[in-house]
Amino acid sequence: MRLFNYLVERKDLIQIPVYPFEREWTHFTSMTYIDEFSELHGKDVPVREALAGQVPSAGVGTCFSRRAVTALLADGDGIAFDVQSLTEDYDIGFRLKEKGMTEIFVRFPVVDEAKEREQRKFLQHARTSNMICVREYFPDTFSTAVRQKSRWIIGIVFQGFKTHKWTSSLTLNYFLWRDRKGAISNFVSFLAMLVMIQLLLLLAYESLWPDAWHFLSIFSGSAWLMTLLWLNFGLMINRIVQRVIFVTGYYGLTQGLLSVLRLFWGNLINFMANWRALKQVLQHGDPRRVAWDKTTHDFPSVTGDTRSLRPLGQILLENQVITGRTTR
Repeated sequence: MRLFNYLVERKDLIQIPVYPFEREWTHFTSMTYIDEFSELHGKDVPVREALAGQVPSAGVGTCFSRRAVTALLADGDGIAFDVQSLTEDYDIGFRLKEKGMTEIFVRFPVVDEAKEREQRKFLQHARTSNMICVREYFPDTFSTAVRQKSRWIIGIVFQGFKTHKWTSSLTLNYFLWRDRKGAISNFVSFLAMLVMIQLLLLLAYESLWPDAWHFLSIFSGSAWLMTLLWLNFGLMINRIVQRVIFVTGYYGLTQGLLSVLRLFWGNLINFMANWRALKQVLQHGDPRRVAWDKTTHDFPSVTGDTRSLRPLGQILLENQVITGRTTR
């Protein structure tokens, strides 16, 4: 709150990073979120703010100035948020930008150097890992993650394309294109992953068995194709290295290296989410008619027990909000 209060007189939208809580490394579904948010809020959004001056709200960790809230209320006849949007947080960032209001993405660390030297993980960055940020658990099952991400895709890609037209700013249009290309890239990435796995299996088969059948190579006699594939391979390695760096900065080297393995699982989730989003839009005809699909969240426990799973009445009794006589 002190950080927001310091900035709110000069900025109309203030967003702080989101860094999901870790689970056990075997929880691949939930852990894909730490990979994506580490890169998104460590690199993508800061670059977006610096080049375009536009910051998408994350739905949590966002502060609005009185001027911004008043303008949004005037737009919606007393309702600040677009109730038909499945990603009203993303929508608000563009609405405020169109009104000429200032937006900022704040990465502000609070570091106790003496304490940090004892607790820091290997290659974990002191400033990054002590950022003022939002911590929360994200979906831990495949189906829940697919449902949540399909809602994001419908809101950002399909509803966003209908609501927010291309602008006169080439820089902002570039980031709009990056937001919307997921409708295609999620399909292409998954298919490319399948092709790569098939080629690796064929290579292993031909290398390990002396009498193996040698399949006709798709690369023979195509110098331009080989050049293109090596260029693409180099770009892929560059992207993987960037992800490892940004995940390591907050979570340490172990999670940074595991993020490489989680790429495949994340691609599958994004592919299924994209397929589900496309199916829902086609079924309803209009992306703005798709119903909200609420995500169930897990909540952290301060004491390590299952406080979040206990009955509400038990929690209220323990904190003396109600008495035993009240419940009778």
